[in-house]
Amino acid sequence: MKLAKIFLSLVCVMIATLIGGTLSFVLDEFQVSKNDSITVQDSEDKKIIQNEISNEMYEDEQQANTNENIEKNINTSESFSASNEVNSQMPTNNATTPSSNSNNPPEDIGNQINTQNNQQEKANSNVTSSPQQEQTSWEKLGITEYEYYNTPDTKWKKVTHSNITECKKAGDVAIEIKYDENGLAYQDYQQYWCYDVISYSGKYLGAMLSLKKI
Repeated sequence: MKLAKIFLSLVCVMIATLIGGTLSFVLDEFQVSKNDSITVQDSEDKKIIQNEISNEMYEDEQQANTNENIEKNINTSESFSASNEVNSQMPTNNATTPSSNSNNPPEDIGNQINTQNNQQEKANSNVTSSPQQEQTSWEKLGITEYEYYNTPDTKWKKVTHSNITECKKAGDVAIEIKYDENGLAYQDYQQYWCYDVISYSGKYLGAMLSLKKI
């Protein structure tokens, strides 16, 4: 009987131990599953929060762009109004440009301003593009136009013959040997030279005979 009781006690202890281990395992698994569920829920909550933040930032950016466009439109409108006001105050020239009208469309106003600018540029170019009259070739030399075309370019030269050929003929005659009444030979000139004569302009004027006496 004692052995049977001991055996039953051991069986009860083993059963209790097995049941305790099983319950501990089940509790651990339940805790792990619960933690995973909490982690997944936290991740989803974070995604939702991030999406909400992104949407808010996108809406803020769109609102900033809208405000910037509105400000640009206001500045453009003010600039256009100021331009119309300045153009309406500009003096007009009835002889050259049409009268200014503040109610004209922007294209007409721009055309009027361009026309005035072009006329001013033409007036300035007319003033600056009229250079001082240059001196003529004879004025630079301090002579007349006639002298420039018809007088020798070298002062000691003068025209004695129409060309070199005629000059040489005369030179040959000048150095010929002659005889006096007594039959004695003599020469008036021993040697001669012929020079071309040109004007300041380069025009050929003739030839010059130069004789050398004995």
